[in-house]
Amino acid sequence: MTTKTFAFALVLLASLSVHAATTNLHKVGITTLVDGPVRVSVSLENGRTTEDCPNARSWRWGSEQACPAQRISAIEVGYRKHSVFIPYSAFADLGNPTSLVIERGSASNTYSIKIVGGDAATSYSATLKFKAELLLEKIVRHGEFPESAWEKTLYNFNVMQ
Repeated sequence: MTTKTFAFALVLLASLSVHAATTNLHKVGITTLVDGPVRVSVSLENGRTTEDCPNARSWRWGSEQACPAQRISAIEVGYRKHSVFIPYSAFADLGNPTSLVIERGSASNTYSIKIVGGDAATSYSATLKFKAELLLEKIVRHGEFPESAWEKTLYNFNVMQ
């Protein structure tokens, strides 16, 4: 391979790569991640108590038949200094989160927030997709069987644009 061809290949690969910012979510409290115009704050709290967990059977992502050790209590998203509405249902079933990623989309004003969590049989990858200040969809895929175990939620808020 010539030097010119190699340099062209490197430029091509660089243009195909996705720009992303990432951080780990391992401690209770607030973790904030910023990537350009996108700012995400995730609040984690302890999920287990000494009492029985009344909603243990409702957990699907990150925990199974038990309350998770940690759960997301809030997600705040800002885009270009505007607050983005995130319904509780967009993250309420994501237990034991381990990492947070902001990925910028290829189209203007699009970006995704990816939350990875669980372990082995309870592992998942959740992606919240946005256009500017609007949440468009949530896709959660099982970590071991992503093509056969997943859920997708579409959001369509009646807002003036």
